[in-house]
Amino acid sequence: MLMYVNASSKLPFSLFGLLSYLEPALMFVVAIVILQESFEATQWITYGLIWAATLTVVIDLAIHLYRQIRSQKAVQSIHIEQN
Repeated sequence: MLMYVNASSKLPFSLFGLLSYLEPALMFVVAIVILQESFEATQWITYGLIWAATLTVVIDLAIHLYRQIRSQKAVQSIHIEQN
């Protein structure tokens, strides 16, 4: 628990949120592939929704990073033109 709290203070909030979504999804993969657990239809629906939410967070993070990089490049090009 202490490691969890320590990590939460050092990671960006968006990345920490993404990892919180990925943990149950990875547990699902381990259960299916390694432990060969059987799942009911409702469980498939639940994990499908988790993956959809994870994908939404990843897309949002990618858009945010793209805009941030694009804005940094614009600032750099303005700075270069002024010199």
